[in-house]
Amino acid sequence: MLFGFIALLVFMIYDVSSRSDDIATIFIGLFAAILLFYRHRLFAIGLTEGQDILVEIEKNTE
Repeated sequence: MLFGFIALLVFMIYDVSSRSDDIATIFIGLFAAILLFYRHRLFAIGLTEGQDILVEIEKNTE
């Protein structure tokens, strides 16, 4: 996840330096980075909640 974020930042900087008039690239890159970060966070939250549910099921079946 962190590697993908760093690669995206490097690509953004390279792309902006090659075409300095295109500011939209910065916003698109930042928006994509924010989406990737929040998707990762939501996935991690979903995994922990799923784990808690499995633990509760195990407790109830014993």
